[in-house]
Order: sequence, then C-alpha cells, then structure tokens
Amino acid sequence: MGRDASSSSAPLEYVMAHAALSNMVDAVINIDERGVMQSVNRAAEKMFGYSAAELLGHNISMLMPQRFADQHDVYITRYLDSGKANIIGVGREVEAQRRDGTTFPIDLAVSETMIDGVRVFTGILRDITDTRRAEAAERRLHELQMQHTEIERIAVAGEMAAMVAHEIRTPLNALAINVQMAQRLLRRGGAESGERAQQLLGKLSGEIQRINTLLEEYLKVARRPSTDEDHDVDTSHILREAVEFVTVKAERAGIRIETSFGESAMVRANGGRLRQIALNLLLNAIEAVRGSGAANGTISARTGVDGDDALLIVADNGPGIAPEDLDRIFKPFVTTREKGTGLGLAICDRIARSLGGSIRAESTVGEGAKFIVRLPISAE
Repeated sequence: MGRDASSSSAPLEYVMAHAALSNMVDAVINIDERGVMQSVNRAAEKMFGYSAAELLGHNISMLMPQRFADQHDVYITRYLDSGKANIIGVGREVEAQRRDGTTFPIDLAVSETMIDGVRVFTGILRDITDTRRAEAAERRLHELQMQHTEIERIAVAGEMAAMVAHEIRTPLNALAINVQMAQRLLRRGGAESGERAQQLLGKLSGEIQRINTLLEEYLKVARRPSTDEDHDVDTSHILREAVEFVTVKAERAGIRIETSFGESAMVRANGGRLRQIALNLLLNAIEAVRGSGAANGTISARTGVDGDDALLIVADNGPGIAPEDLDRIFKPFVTTREKGTGLGLAICDRIARSLGGSIRAESTVGEGAKFIVRLPISAE
C-alpha cells in the first residue's frame, strides 16, 4: 500500500504485511483524522476506478455519493469530540461511488488504531452488487412463483366448483326424495309411519353431513395459501405430534405405528399446514390398512434428510395402489376408497407445492403404499 514497502531497507514484517494487504480481495483504505486517504490497496483502485496517486492525499468523501459526502467530515469531528461511534467497530451496508459516477452497495467495516501517536482509521470494503442482484432475482422468482400458484389456484378452484356442484347434486336429489316421503308418512300418521319417518330423517342427516364434508374439503383446496405465520419448524417434531394424535385410532383398529426420526431438519412452513399433511397421510394409511383386513397391520412414519431436502415418509402394508392410479391420486375427487372424498391428497399436494416442495407415491399392489414428502431445508 505504501510505495516504499518493497525497498530493501524496510523491515521484513512490514514487507510481508504490505504484500498481504496489497493482494487482499477486499478493498482496504486508511484515512487520518481529517478523512484524508493515506494508503489504498490494489483492490480499492480496481473497485473505484482510480489509481492510488489519484486517491492519496484526497478526502475519502470523493468515493461517496454527494448526499453522504457532505456529512462524512461531520461524523468524524463528532466522533473525535464525543467518542461516540456510529460505524467504528460495527459492520454495515453503505453506498459508494465509482469514478464514473455510478453508485453501488458495499459492506463496510471500520477500525481505529494509533500508530506512533497518530490516529488512523482503516476501512475494509466489499462490493456486494452481485449479492444484491441475486437477492433481487430471487425475490422476483418468488413473486413469479406466487403468481403462478395463484393462477393455478383459480384454475383448480373453477374446475372444482363444477365438480362440487356435480357431487352435491346427488345428495340434494336424495334429500328432496326423502323429504317428500317423510311428508307423506307424517300426513298418514300412525306408529309405523312415525318410525319410518324417523329412519328417513336419519338418512336426511347423513346426506346433509355428506354435503357439508364436501364443501369443507373444497374450501381447504380452494382457499388461498397463507404464509403470514410461516417460521422454521422441525419436521420430526411435527410428525411426532401427528403420530400421537392418531395413535389411539390406530390401536383400536389393531394397527401398529412404527416411527423413526432421523437427522433433525428445519423447514420454513406454517406448522399447522405441515401437520395437516402428516395427519392426512397417517389417517389415509390407517383407513387403507383397516380396509385390507391385514392381520398384522403396520404403518411406518419417519423423517430424514436427502441433500438440501427434508423428508417426511409415511408407508403402510395395506392393499397398495394400482399403477394406473398413482399419477391420478393427487387430483381433486380421485379416490381409491369407497367413502373417501378424493380431496385429502389433493390438499397435501397443494400445501407441499406452496412450501416449495413435493409429494409422490410409490406402491406395489398387495404390498402397501409409501408417500414421500420432500421440502427444502430452511436456510440458517
């Protein structure tokens, strides 16, 4: 940095320090109490487009936009008078200006030292233009992904509205017929007619519940995903809670749940939505195993890590899924169960994709099914 550093009379320690500073990737600038530059390294010359000769002896404010340059000397004077530092010893992001007048963001760290009774301020500067561009690109990509998700949501909601209307028409017709029959029986009177009317009312209640279930499941899929409450959650903790919730149901069905919680992984998600995926998969597995009548019904629930992804896996030894259904089961109203709504897995798929992940199924008919949820691990 000093032009006499390479002379043969200079101490070896000085020569070595000079060589290290001169070849640093980050820019290094030393100034005195007046803000005048005393030394700069090659990285500083390259960063700002000036030669060392053009910088030395000039105020460092020449490397700042005018709105900051006017205040720099005031900051130094205030610090010297009061000892109160705003930036010394604390790294921060500021704006710098090149020789051609263009501005750019830098990370700046300033330290203070005394050399032979002279106060020297040393600034280490790093150009973070590429970092900010990458962050802006990432934000834009996220915005585009959210727009795509919203368009997809609207399309799915429209498609499902038509399907729900079709699905509801059947129980509505049944309701109308049973209401008419109940009215006739009540008009006829008598104990037998009253008992028959009660049976019809029971059917009415069942059909109403069916419609209510369809509408609730539809709203879960059609509702706009919210990320307002997203935070870092532990996949093992979420799965453990879900298993505890369904254990009694599984035990009553004679089904054993085996768990394995591997390497802990944090993902950015709303805990409730992630728990909904785990519960849906576990409840589906219970129904599948119970429906198969297997003597040794078993469900496996485990978590793990694969590269940059956290895994949540639920497997069962139920009847399995036919190959032709594997690509369809995540679509709304597609179900392999007699009493299923066909919306549970569609909800799981929608939530997983909204979190930047995915869900897929593997199965061999007669041996069971496995569902694998893959979510990006949260950046620390």
